[in-house]
Amino acid sequence: MACYLLEQAVESEPCDFATLDRLIGRADEIFAFDWRHAAPEIEAVLVQARRAFGRAVMRGALVAASHPHLTTLVATT
Repeated sequence: MACYLLEQAVESEPCDFATLDRLIGRADEIFAFDWRHAAPEIEAVLVQARRAFGRAVMRGALVAASHPHLTTLVATT
């Protein structure tokens, strides 16, 4: 379910960074295991999110500090 919700947020136009940030933070709270590397599909959607977030920050469309869970995603994937 987490993967599906992440995919929906990443693939929306425009990318829903606020939802992505909340989903990542909530999954970090709920799951006691390394959920970010639990399946190739999850890893792939997190890479998509990281790339989209990085581009948005570089364009100046977002402030990285306003999305702390996406910021940690950049550092861990």
